[in-house]
Amino acid sequence: MSARILCIEDEPGLGEDITLELEDAGYAVDLATDGAQGLAALGARAYDLVLCDVQVPVRSGLDVLAEAADNPAYGAPPFIMLTAYSDPALHVRCARAGARHLLVKPVDYDGLLALIARELAR
Repeated sequence: MSARILCIEDEPGLGEDITLELEDAGYAVDLATDGAQGLAALGARAYDLVLCDVQVPVRSGLDVLAEAADNPAYGAPPFIMLTAYSDPALHVRCARAGARHLLVKPVDYDGLLALIARELAR
């Protein structure tokens, strides 16, 4: 059985591209376009990993990460965060909130797939 990944990304083209890349690599992917949808998805199904943009509407990616970390019902999947901004302070905030990694866009899909494979092997 392939791993199930939740992608929370509000940029339509990027969300579709990430979904296609992950599906081509053999993963089952659900796409949420805002933080509230992401939390609803986490509450409805178990995920092996969450790929989450830091700045999504309704509930930020950091809000989703914090709520997922505080609520055992979400299953504590590892989070890889995405951002358009290379800000060292954001790296620290994400790490302190429990994210395994913070990647700066544009997405390097080969690197992302390698990182996901490593996280899922943990």
